[in-house]
Amino acid sequence: MYAYNKTSSAYDLSAFDTAVKRERKPEKPRSEDSIKIHKTSAARSGAWFKTVIFTAAAVVAALLFVTAKATISELSAEIGTSTSMLEEAKKENTRLQTELGNMVTLSRVDEIATNSLGLQKTAKTQIKYITVYDKTMVQSAGGETNVFKRLKSWADSAAEYLGF
Repeated sequence: MYAYNKTSSAYDLSAFDTAVKRERKPEKPRSEDSIKIHKTSAARSGAWFKTVIFTAAAVVAALLFVTAKATISELSAEIGTSTSMLEEAKKENTRLQTELGNMVTLSRVDEIATNSLGLQKTAKTQIKYITVYDKTMVQSAGGETNVFKRLKSWADSAAEYLGF
């Protein structure tokens, strides 16, 4: 085990007096009075290994922290870029919607028809009026002589009357 100093020098209060220290010469410690550390001491076994492991863990934690901060910075920059692109797209959409609204007006359709397509407005001489008969009036081209055609026609008219 450990070798302990078994002298009473620990209780010598004159060692703390500065006047006595000047007069006295320092004594060399005796080898039998000093504490010796054995080679298998707890202070010597594995202390350097624990220090290296702790230092390596601290370095790894610091690197992970720096990497996380760098990743957050990159993602924040990407979000900012995407946000600005979104705002530009919204402005462009508003502009295009306004332009589309202006294109649908009758004056714009008339302008495109005359300028781009080469169409002209109709003159009064080009207009011909036709008479359209009422829905109840039907003209047939010829009489149906076949019994099956008459049955089919009757079934079609009955279905039309019933709303099918």
